[in-house]
Amino acid sequence: GMCQIGEAKISRAGHLYAKHIIHTIGPKYTEEYRTAAENALHCCYKSCLGLLKENKLRTIVFPCIYSKRKQYPRKDAAHIAIRTIRRFLEHHGSDLDAVVLYFEESEDMAIYRELLPLYCPRNKEEELAAKRLLPQNVGNEEGEPIIEDRVIRISGRIGKRKEKSEDNMEEPFKNEEGNNDGDNDDFAFEDTAKGVNEGDALEEPNQQAVKMYEDYLWRSKTEYLKDILALNVAYISGKDSLGRAILVIVAANLPVNHVNLDRVLVYLVRLCDSLIHSSNDESENEEHGYVIAYVNSGVTPENMPEVSWMKKMHKILFCTKKHREHMKDLYVVHPNIWLKGILFCLTPFVKASFWDHVHYVERLQDLGGARLRTLKADDILLPNITYKYDATLSRGGGFWSNLFDF
Repeated sequence: GMCQIGEAKISRAGHLYAKHIIHTIGPKYTEEYRTAAENALHCCYKSCLGLLKENKLRTIVFPCIYSKRKQYPRKDAAHIAIRTIRRFLEHHGSDLDAVVLYFEESEDMAIYRELLPLYCPRNKEEELAAKRLLPQNVGNEEGEPIIEDRVIRISGRIGKRKEKSEDNMEEPFKNEEGNNDGDNDDFAFEDTAKGVNEGDALEEPNQQAVKMYEDYLWRSKTEYLKDILALNVAYISGKDSLGRAILVIVAANLPVNHVNLDRVLVYLVRLCDSLIHSSNDESENEEHGYVIAYVNSGVTPENMPEVSWMKKMHKILFCTKKHREHMKDLYVVHPNIWLKGILFCLTPFVKASFWDHVHYVERLQDLGGARLRTLKADDILLPNITYKYDATLSRGGGFWSNLFDF
């Protein structure tokens, strides 16, 4: 199947001198999306090692996944590669015979010769050197980069955090002669709260959503999405009476069984991000932000994604702080029982205030009325299927169609 950035796929090696080949795609590096690139590169190595264990293979040869063509800083990438491999070996080392590192460039070999003793010290002297020379952020217990902005800060009401003394400092990587059990506290990096103070509030209620959004945003800048654009499943159309841009999502144009829904989410993130940037540039006479019109007219079982996908879309588009500040209202045009049921299933995962911004549009004539006065039908470009479907309701024979829609 298709292999995305950060993923890995395994195949037979054919006539090569190996039984299998593991394929992965490394990220393209830009300083603006450094965080996403770091996470993607970590996922490349982790996914390859995961497939190795899953297929009960015991030896793997790694080239440098980060090519010069993708402009990834060599030393930064080496840190991620080595610590990801080291962390994997801590937990699954008994399942492997060897991890071989292969270099085409002498520059890379020199970097690894410098860094390997820091992550895999062979004696006490190298272990002490590692304490001084390792970067402050050496990732969590799997080697994944820790992003300080996503750290959850816990209120001090339950109890004060015990401060560490100099005699009880963390020792990130111990030498092989010492106790290197993966469950040892010496190897348990803090991936929750560093520098927690009493009275600190919860900075970000959904850290997973933030990480997911950043990953999708980075993909939206690097992936070819013209095939998704051609579906016309989402587009920006005009502004409402308050000057807010309108993002239209057409459910009937979503061929669930014939498209990679994950890439549809990437495309939605691209559109939303462009709306956020344009919103920041708006004049003082216009309200900042945008609204979403989810058009559910004429959907069939072929257009109905799974609940898990809808939940993921909600998490990415509505749970991050950036989107909560800019996404003002959600209009659901021609909702049916199935869609209302899905939204009901999301209730435990959303704040009660979210529903204040959700508006059901049973008929197009409701737009511009007392309840929905900020959005008029003339303000928004809707597909023909929406007008045809609304006409069936106007004739009075569309109740059951509106109820189940298929």
